[in-house]
Amino acid sequence: MLLAINDKIKGVLGYIVIGIITIPFTLWGIQSYLGDDSPLFVAKVNDSEISTQEFTRVLSRVRQNLQQKYNGKIPFEESVLKQQVVEQLINQRLLDEASYSAGFRISDVMLSARIHGNENFQSDGVFDKEYYDAILSSNGQTSAQFEESLRREMQVNQFQYSILKSGFAT
Repeated sequence: MLLAINDKIKGVLGYIVIGIITIPFTLWGIQSYLGDDSPLFVAKVNDSEISTQEFTRVLSRVRQNLQQKYNGKIPFEESVLKQQVVEQLINQRLLDEASYSAGFRISDVMLSARIHGNENFQSDGVFDKEYYDAILSSNGQTSAQFEESLRREMQVNQFQYSILKSGFAT
């Protein structure tokens, strides 16, 4: 059958037919590269997305901590670990949103005091900026990323503490 088509379509008409057939296949192939419909996030919490990069970073950190704790062997399966990390990220995002909507904020002064007071970033009892940057870079973080995560952590702690202290026994 293909030989019959080849015999009948020759010359300019053949090139036109081949061109017409080639265009849809070319566009279809390009679309698979340009229009990737796979989600770029692991989970979506309200309007906030948990990116695959954030998930991978937290998963790697949790995996390293478990390997150190259990002498290089993780005591449960990878799928369980991934599920726990996703749930942890979702809970953290919900707490972040709840504390923010409740009006809790951490000022730059409070954040700076917390960082400068941290013994891990001190050399001879005084905050050392170079040491601070070296520790963060060895953990794969920039100072902006660390400060933002610390700000969120402090904000959530304020929120949880306020709920804890507002409770009373009936």
